[in-house]
Amino acid sequence: MPLPRQIPAVFYRGGTSRGLLFKDSHLACYDAKTRDRILCAAMGSPDPDGRQIDGLGGGASSLSKIAVVSPSSPSSFADQARRLGHAFAGVDAQWSAEGGEDRAAKISDVVYRFGQVPINDGTNVDWGSTCGNMVAAVAHFAVQEQLLKASSGEAEVASEKGTLPVRILAHDSGKVVRAHVPVLQHDGRWLPAAEGQAQISGVPGTHPGILIESPLEGSVLSTGNALDHVEVDGETIPISIVDTGLPVIFVSALDLSIPLSDLVQHPAAIDSNRALMDRLERIRFQASQLTPDLASKFSPPAPKICVVHPAASYKTTGGQEVTADETDLLARTVSVHQLHRTIPATTLSALAAARCFADSVVSRTVSPALSPMTKKATEEAGGGDDVRAITIGQPAGASSASVQTDEGGQPRAIVMLRTARRIMQGEVLVPGDCLPHPDLASLDHYR
Repeated sequence: MPLPRQIPAVFYRGGTSRGLLFKDSHLACYDAKTRDRILCAAMGSPDPDGRQIDGLGGGASSLSKIAVVSPSSPSSFADQARRLGHAFAGVDAQWSAEGGEDRAAKISDVVYRFGQVPINDGTNVDWGSTCGNMVAAVAHFAVQEQLLKASSGEAEVASEKGTLPVRILAHDSGKVVRAHVPVLQHDGRWLPAAEGQAQISGVPGTHPGILIESPLEGSVLSTGNALDHVEVDGETIPISIVDTGLPVIFVSALDLSIPLSDLVQHPAAIDSNRALMDRLERIRFQASQLTPDLASKFSPPAPKICVVHPAASYKTTGGQEVTADETDLLARTVSVHQLHRTIPATTLSALAAARCFADSVVSRTVSPALSPMTKKATEEAGGGDDVRAITIGQPAGASSASVQTDEGGQPRAIVMLRTARRIMQGEVLVPGDCLPHPDLASLDHYR
């Protein structure tokens, strides 16, 4: 039996998600299929019982995530992996293959490759989508690992504002997100702050708040319409599909005749309602067929489907009471065939953008009176007539996001506050029989 392979990794919480972060240099010597087997083994997949008991996963899509982080440099290991024949996927890899090796370096500090690790079966990591929550972890990791290029301008910003800006290139879309990480200076280096007062629902305690700004290019309406319809089970169902980083299908609980009492049950109870979950999956599939682009990207993680309901009082999974006037609407999101225990950041940002369109399912559902959290989120995003915010009642509590609009009222940027924490660092042990021996000569050449 081959000895376990030791691979450097860091275990992170990012927003309300959790996963392993790797530097691309520690995976570049492995081909794509071997990399997937390594990552699945690290997370404890596949596990037919869905617990990921033999790894670091938590048995839910939000707790079974991977991020591979690269410096945005023509000499990065991502490019070296390509030369070895082990190319990483993504737009930056395509640019390099086309001879534009310095393009990513000009527009970003680091490249973020997100992988959704399967839980029950298979060893194929889904690299075709993204995770907004883990962006906070990637930004924290980039500062902690000193992956940013030295810049006097950034040092001035950090000295003045106490935050360090990190430009993060999403490998799947080519979009660049800017995250502002609270920092402190130690031995002449900027390091992530360890204490803060930011709190997000679904995460106990307070932590340093990482402000994330996601620019939006072009229309966020996947079909070009604020409102579409799909035929499912002989019914015509109104939907809205909004993409601010990952496409999300919005559907009203009232249109589906889902009682409020069912919607506010514990997520595990909703998961066990197979009739409802199967119906939502049929809607998700039919909606994904509305455009060729959506159909080509259809997978377990994307597009997501989110059920919305007018604001109402309910109890969180932690037993706290949320009153109707504290939120603008209720939302429950399905992620990889499970009801999300909080709300994905990509869904939260899509909800904020959807509110900009009067005919969308979200706008038709949202309360006309702004909740106190929405007013606060509007102020944190700069206030003014060009800022729209929304507060969602999700299973673990209330979450807010803001959108900045152009003169025509179209969404142009998403602003939200997340937190992150480095939980463990070291080496993950991967069973030796799940991967071949790497080409050590090639490894030594690139160290």
